[in-house]
This record gives sequence, structure tokens and C-alpha cells, in this order.
Amino acid sequence: MDAPELPDPPETGGGRVSGVYVAGLKRTKPHVAEQPLRKFIGMDADSINTEDVYAAILATGILTPVEVFFADDPGGPGKILAVAVEEKWTFFPLPIVIASQDTTSFGLALMDSNAFGLNDKLILAGMYSLTGSWTATAMYMATPDRDHGIGWQIMGFYSDKDRVDTDQEKSVIRQFNMSSAGGGLGINYSFNSFLTAGISAGVQKHMLRETGDPVAMPEQGLLVLGIVPSISLRRIEWDGYFLSEQGVSVNYTCNIVFDAPLFHSVSLGGAFAKSIVPGFRVDIRTGVIYAPQAPALVESSPSAARVDILPSTFSARNYAGISAGLEKHLFKFGFGTLSAAASYQVLWSQGPILGRQFDHGPAGGIRLYLSRIALPAMGLGAAYNVRTGLFQGTFTVGMSF
Repeated sequence: MDAPELPDPPETGGGRVSGVYVAGLKRTKPHVAEQPLRKFIGMDADSINTEDVYAAILATGILTPVEVFFADDPGGPGKILAVAVEEKWTFFPLPIVIASQDTTSFGLALMDSNAFGLNDKLILAGMYSLTGSWTATAMYMATPDRDHGIGWQIMGFYSDKDRVDTDQEKSVIRQFNMSSAGGGLGINYSFNSFLTAGISAGVQKHMLRETGDPVAMPEQGLLVLGIVPSISLRRIEWDGYFLSEQGVSVNYTCNIVFDAPLFHSVSLGGAFAKSIVPGFRVDIRTGVIYAPQAPALVESSPSAARVDILPSTFSARNYAGISAGLEKHLFKFGFGTLSAAASYQVLWSQGPILGRQFDHGPAGGIRLYLSRIALPAMGLGAAYNVRTGLFQGTFTVGMSF
């Protein structure tokens, strides 16, 4: 990649920032790269922490900062905050393989993390299981633009699968065939770099199909319209190794069900990742969902609680989970950073079949944070449920920090 051209750096800093400049862009629109830096305008150049500038650029997910300095503003008094960047590889196919003792699923996702140079996200994905199940998904997410901070998203999906719900030991508690189709759209508004609010609406139709030997099969399908207002707070930091996040998000959903009573749900997600020293950080995640009247067809998996100690086929209405641990940088090289992480996880769950459950256990593994590809991270690890003795491997893609 050719070295980006920058204005000559001055010998001394000082003065207030009157503008921003980003060099090295080839596909990304200039206003997209400049937008996260505008919060520094009006600040004294000597008071700006370079790591905060790095964090703002890295948080775009599509750019890697190379150099940061201040130049005299040729149009008047003040300083220009100048940043040289390299663009990440944002368009790529992502093969997906999920293997278990019961079946193997494989598929392909085509992703463009910088669609039209606007940092928009375009995803087309398909999955097929050897049991005959398949799923197709399409989604487009437009990031807030520079003037009014409004973003939007639209998505659709279709699936045809053998639905299997299990307990903590992978014993079947429900099993039946179903097909599902749906779509939705939403808008969000960024008040500043920390606060975002939004509202979305989506329709899902779940249709039951003939099943040879069903287990606890619901009596009928479901057609539901969900309306979801949401709000989130997020702060990011960069320590030279990790892009860390502290934030919380809250969603409320009003589900209008045709030919059945409506039901409500509330979900909360929280993250606190903060470096103790560069390359070594505390990592705490939490997830809560409360949907006491949710029908079986729309119960949640343990991913809603942000824990790994339960199988992905586990199903419940309500969750409250927390994962608390540490993460240490191991190696940093041209393509990213490799780290090791360990945590202890606790989960409370409640559902109509299993009732109230309490599980806990350790989890750990390695994570690879990619600097050249616009995919946040990949992780490979293991988790152990002390209560049931279940040991299972974990694989994650797209962790946000």
C-alpha cells in the first residue's frame, strides 16, 4: 500500500483544533473517516491524548491509524488534527462450519463492511445442515451520516429446520419441524459519540410442519409484529493492544401476536473492558432478558445472557448472566493481536419446562483481533458447566471488543 500523503508536521503543537484531515483513503468517503474525529474540534491540541484519536479511528471498524499529528491550519488560526490511515479489507466471503455430535452445518456469508465507502454493512448469508435444515439471511445497515446522525437498517430471512430445544445436558425437551420467514426495518439516532437511540419494527411468521415424532410441539404457529425502542451508551479506549469498551444497552419489545395475547420483553446488555496495564485488561460482560409470557417459538438461547457454559440449543424465557475475567495480550504482529482470556460465568434461567435453573463454571480460550480485515475478532475456546459436568468447545466470530 502506498504511503498516504500528509501535510508537513509542525515542530511544535499548541492552539485549538479547528479542523480534521484524514489521508490514505481509497474507498472510504472522506466525511465518513472524519466524522469520529470531529469531537476533537475546539479542544486544545496539547490536551488531546493520541490514544483517544487511535480509539476513535479504530472504532469505525474499517480503518487502521498509522500516524497522528497536528499541522497549522492554512486557512486561519488553529491546528488541523491530521491522521494517516490504512483501509482494512472490507469485502470478503466468510465460510461457516458448525460441527456437533448430532449434525454438521456449513454455509457462506458474503460481507461488505464498507458498502459504497460509507461504512455501511451488507450481509448475505446461507447455512445448510446435513439434517436437511437451511437458512438464508440478507441485511443492510446504514451508519449515521455526518449531518444529522441518523442511520437505518433493513433485513429479511427464511429458514426451514428441525427445531430442537434441550436442557443443560443436551437432553431434548422439545423437537418439531418448522419454517420461519420475516423481515424488519429500523432507524437510529446518534446524539454524540456516546449516546444512541433507535426504534425498529419487524414481522415474523413461524409455521409448524408435519413431524414424525414430535416432542412438546406447540399447538399452532405464530405471526408476530415486534416494535422495539432501544437506547445505548458506549465509550471506547485504546491501550496500544486492545480496543476496549464500556457500555450498556437497553431494549424494550412490544410483541403483537395475531390470534393470541400480546407479550412484552425487556433486555439489557452490558460490557466493561478496561486495561489494568497496556495489553492486560479486565473483561466483564452481562446479559439480561425478561420475557415471562414468550411463546415457545420465540424463546431465547443463552447468547442473550452472553455466556458460553450452556449449549446453544438450550431454550428459556428469562435469563440473567454475567461473565467476569481477564485477558492478556500474547503476540502482536502485522495481521493483528493474539490474546488469551479466562473467565468465570454465572447464569440464572427460567422457562416453562425446566423452571428455574442456576448454572456456573469457567471458560477460556484464545482470541485473534484482526487489523487488516474488517472483522472485529475470532475466538476459539472451551467452557465447563460445574453443575452438570458438561464440557464443550466454543467458537466465536465478530466480538465487539
